[in-house]
Amino acid sequence: MQTLLRGGRVINPAEGFDGAADVLVTDGKISAVGPGLDTPPDATVIDVTGLIIGPGFVDLHSHVHSIAGHRLQAMDGVTTALDLEAGLMPIERAYAEAAAAGRPLHFGFSASWGGARAQCLPASPPTPG
Repeated sequence: MQTLLRGGRVINPAEGFDGAADVLVTDGKISAVGPGLDTPPDATVIDVTGLIIGPGFVDLHSHVHSIAGHRLQAMDGVTTALDLEAGLMPIERAYAEAAAAGRPLHFGFSASWGGARAQCLPASPPTPG
């Protein structure tokens, strides 16, 4: 199965390209990128003029931890949501719970320094004396 995305804005910083181009997707993978690609026989052609074509965007400052929130992010083109500001603790449990929930996006967390510190300190300050 092939889909040709015709005339969208392709941004590829690795190659210094930012302009109108076509993207050919074959069996769910990008197989060609360039302006004026030939239309393969039986390909579905979608006019995406005026839209940005991207393989996905990374949200480095995400605080979304729900399936519904990830679905909304996916509708904005986000494919990876990373909680790198506050983080979560314990980190192992955060990853296990996220995986078990079946999140629709790639995800990642930093370890929470505040949470780690709270786990190491006593619940109340020591009494002077």
